[in-house]
Amino acid sequence: MDYEWGQRVFAAGYQQVYSPEAYVYHPARYSFEQLYKKILRTTRGPYDLSQSSTYSLKKFIKDIARDVFPPFKTFGRARVDTVQQKLRLWFVLTFIKHLTALERVKAQLKFG
Repeated sequence: MDYEWGQRVFAAGYQQVYSPEAYVYHPARYSFEQLYKKILRTTRGPYDLSQSSTYSLKKFIKDIARDVFPPFKTFGRARVDTVQQKLRLWFVLTFIKHLTALERVKAQLKFG
């Protein structure tokens, strides 16, 4: 979404500059319903805006493979203390990745 927004700013003729003082607030999600809504927005939104006509089968397969592969990289960087926290984190990360894959497939096949 940030990339798409940046493209629109550039196309409109505005100058883009870096500001070290700028920051973006990303609110935490506290339920699976909130996560699902974010996944819909971040997966289906960009697809609807630009990818539907240019999204190749090769890119689609690559994205799906990334989405269903276990979240080892993210999990490895996480700072959690207990085994229970690690298991919860693994479950949530896997949930996000698999739901993203499902929504990507639905968008590609024009379901939902």
